[in-house]
Amino acid sequence: MSAVIWGLLEKGQTDPEKIEEAIARLILAHDNNPDAHLGATGSLLSHKAEEIIDHVAGSIIEDKIAIGAVTSPKITSNQIIGKDFRTAEDVGAEVDGVKFTPDGIEMWQGGIRKVFVPISAAAEFLGNVKVNLLTYLRHTWLSPFESLDSYYLYTESGTMTIELLRGAVELNTAINNLNKMMELSFLEPVFTMPDVKKNPCIQFGMKMSNATRANIWISWGYVYPLPDGWGPWFGFVVKSAQANKIYCSYNDNSVAHEFEISGIDLTIAHIFRAEIEDAGATLKFYIDGVLVHTANPTFEWDTTSTLWAVQIKAASNSPCLTYIFNFICQQDP
Repeated sequence: MSAVIWGLLEKGQTDPEKIEEAIARLILAHDNNPDAHLGATGSLLSHKAEEIIDHVAGSIIEDKIAIGAVTSPKITSNQIIGKDFRTAEDVGAEVDGVKFTPDGIEMWQGGIRKVFVPISAAAEFLGNVKVNLLTYLRHTWLSPFESLDSYYLYTESGTMTIELLRGAVELNTAINNLNKMMELSFLEPVFTMPDVKKNPCIQFGMKMSNATRANIWISWGYVYPLPDGWGPWFGFVVKSAQANKIYCSYNDNSVAHEFEISGIDLTIAHIFRAEIEDAGATLKFYIDGVLVHTANPTFEWDTTSTLWAVQIKAASNSPCLTYIFNFICQQDP
């Protein structure tokens, strides 16, 4: 007797569909039913109702997420640290836009970095800055040299001159004045006293016609004429015998300290800056915005009677012309 295969049997005497065919048809109908398993007790409804729907790790990829679907509250409620965010790909010299990186914030336009806010240096803004009111957080003295009426002027020789130019002051040792002194200085302001514990700083532009013809001291503070004056004072020194050099200098406990900076062509205008930090504990020197020296002075006195001074001693009978511009002095209130 041959074996009977149940799946190949007809469903009934009046229905020739095989049982196996019926099973396949019903499974296909089930698979094509969009509402399958969505009933109140259905498995899909129960799955969707779970607090956490588990997936294989890494199975949710970018093209499965709609554009704009991930909003700020969905990213994280914590800080986002050490990432690189850009308004366009490869923002920089070739691409306009803004970028936020671990190094700071930059805005580029037309191949030029217009804004740079680094995490460890002063912010830079190139172009027009619009403000309703500019307020200084520190005592600030600006010297565009529109007048010399408020300054102390001294020339040891009658032929030496201190004159205003457009936006600058010219100090001329003139001829036949070897070893003669001249000075341009700003004495103690009426509303405050210069004090190293209030983190003072000076910044100025300078260039010379010939750096071998004069010795120059440009300083915050001093009591008697330099170089023999006692402190506190700090600033920059030019020595006539040392061309293309400038010295970062300061005086503490009646001792002058100097640090040589080479490769500075003083016939070209440079911006010099010296500033106190940490209430007198740290002194930093900058040339054209670059930190060139850091010192740790121990000032014997805190205050001084002169806010800043430019003192020149002629080192030749030939004239030396020194130009000072954009002199700025600040200290904490």
